[in-house]
Amino acid sequence: WSLYSGATRQATELVASTTKDDSNKQRLSRSMAAHAARSLITTLPYALENHSGLNASYSIGEEHLQLPSNSTRFFQFDLFPESGSGGMRNYGQDVKKPRAVTVFVGDTEICIADIDREVGNRHAYFILEYATYIFTYVVKRGNSTVLHLSSQVEMYNLSSLPFRIAIFKDDTSQDLGHLSPIKKEKRKNEIREGNEPLSSHAIFGFPAPLISGFAVDSIENIQIQLIPVTNDNSELFGTLIVPPLQQLINMTGPGKDTVFEVSCSNWKETPFPSLVANVRTNVSFTGDSHPFIQLLIEPRAIMVNKLPIKTLVRTPMPHTYRTEGPQHQVDDESNEIVHSLNHNESVEIFTPGPSIALSMKLATSPISGTTTGWTDGVWKIIPLGKTEKLSSQGLRCLFPFEPTSQKSNQAPFENIGGIEIFILEEEDASPDFADKQNSLEGRKENFNENSTRTLVFTACNVAVDHSGCVLFKEEFESRIGDDKGKKDQPLFSSPVPVTLFPLSAFPSPRSRRRISLLPRSSRMIRVILQPVEGGTKRQSKPFTVSDVPLLEGIDSMPIQWSDNTQSGLFAYRELTAEGSELHIIPEYIMFNGLNRHFVRIQQISNMPTLLDPLNVTRAKTITLKPESTSQIKRDKSNSIVTQLEIPDLSGVTDPVHVDTVGLKICILKSKVNSEPIGSLAIQTVTGGKDSCL
Repeated sequence: WSLYSGATRQATELVASTTKDDSNKQRLSRSMAAHAARSLITTLPYALENHSGLNASYSIGEEHLQLPSNSTRFFQFDLFPESGSGGMRNYGQDVKKPRAVTVFVGDTEICIADIDREVGNRHAYFILEYATYIFTYVVKRGNSTVLHLSSQVEMYNLSSLPFRIAIFKDDTSQDLGHLSPIKKEKRKNEIREGNEPLSSHAIFGFPAPLISGFAVDSIENIQIQLIPVTNDNSELFGTLIVPPLQQLINMTGPGKDTVFEVSCSNWKETPFPSLVANVRTNVSFTGDSHPFIQLLIEPRAIMVNKLPIKTLVRTPMPHTYRTEGPQHQVDDESNEIVHSLNHNESVEIFTPGPSIALSMKLATSPISGTTTGWTDGVWKIIPLGKTEKLSSQGLRCLFPFEPTSQKSNQAPFENIGGIEIFILEEEDASPDFADKQNSLEGRKENFNENSTRTLVFTACNVAVDHSGCVLFKEEFESRIGDDKGKKDQPLFSSPVPVTLFPLSAFPSPRSRRRISLLPRSSRMIRVILQPVEGGTKRQSKPFTVSDVPLLEGIDSMPIQWSDNTQSGLFAYRELTAEGSELHIIPEYIMFNGLNRHFVRIQQISNMPTLLDPLNVTRAKTITLKPESTSQIKRDKSNSIVTQLEIPDLSGVTDPVHVDTVGLKICILKSKVNSEPIGSLAIQTVTGGKDSCL
């Protein structure tokens, strides 16, 4: 450790001496401290954690150490001695030796014969004096094997709100401390660091002496006070009454949790609930069927953004909080709460009442196409409650187009259209696969109380444009025909054809391509070629997303224009957790495999002949940086002829066909005297996710 700490200290001083920015020095110090902590845990792979409310001690071999309540102790086992001259050791001998730990709680001695063999086993319990129960269990947490010492009841905070917890005993209230949120990536997999106190941890056990009568008395319950710690410092109080042990066991049953709704309010101001949290009760059993109870604080529901685009979520109702990151903003005019959510970010809902009203808007401006506004119509109402659930088809929403100008002969504003999305329960993959026969009543009967209710808002399909020059347009006529007689009636009911705006294209930080949100797989769509530099606007034949094969590269589906000519674009489809991802790719891309030189590619529309070698028409010039790509298309003669030039070397090749698969070696000639100065290999191969060839 001395060698390691000395080396890190020297490295810190060296960087600090060359860094003028104080913020960089602080970040460096925090990084080094975190790295040192990780290294220490790696070298101390075992830990004891005590959150039983009782002081304890432990021994490893001949060493006897204290284990106070609400503390964690890291340790390691000494290497076992081996007989033989020169300190000989056998490979793998330490694995065969049991690692025994003895824990002392009062006069009770708890012996763990081999801590490694206890990982994943059921809880074990021990009876102390005055009917006090202590439970032990061993789990793997990161690099450490942790032996937990707990009382019969543990509490976790799986929400984003911190809570203060108190317990009532003999008509008096005892403050247990501050229950912090468990970080999302750790969720019930966290261990306390060093001597971190209970008052700032996200999991603790109720002190065993305070709940000693709960295990033996058939009528004694546990009365817990929950005090949410909110940003506005409002004094809200809620009470959870855990029923007697046998009644709680009967309520949960095997493999089924019980959810209690805890209403928190300020009785000095109003008796009505202001914040509601769920407490899920899980009962597991030891090897001889003794119950162990876990109480998990959760929000009423979680709303997750599954759209690949940053989205705004607003609500006029209180107590909605982001799971991670900066919290909400309040609209000064309407006093509404607005959350900004990136992909996979979420909002936790603690709103009281039977439902919550929401509205959404795409926060990212389109790079092509028409901007969109807040979801159409009035607020979207999401039912809340322990057994409430949306139908398998979800709740349909529409981001309406908001054109900057509108001609007199255009359709009314409400008939212009928009981008379709859905709000779904997490277990419902997509409206495309919704079970139309699954009634809402049947879904409520099969409601799963073993996990927090999670709602997602998502699009049925997403298009990824690799060409950078197309938009998508939904066929209006197909919508009326496809949806006739269905419960979710089409947005437009007029039989008169309406000219819809193309679906907008947005930048994507994940794929680094243009993306568009597409309707259901059964809808007819067209690919629209954006005109550039006086070009003509063209559109493809209509097709559906389900028509596109799950094959990429050279096996992709060619896209034809409406006049039956080839577009030079291809499509393939990938399945995702939310639906399908439609990729539009060019037929050819060119890649500069040189790691130092720029390459200038001149596309030639006609090949020179021996009789007229100077008859060369250069249709297009492309300059490629080292290890970069660019698209290239066939000419009017349905071929690709290129001439390559390396400006740094003043060298150029003869024109060569590159539209067929194969390898060609081209002589690089000097532009000054036409003398050969080297050679270039030009290889055309089958493409993958970015192109056909």
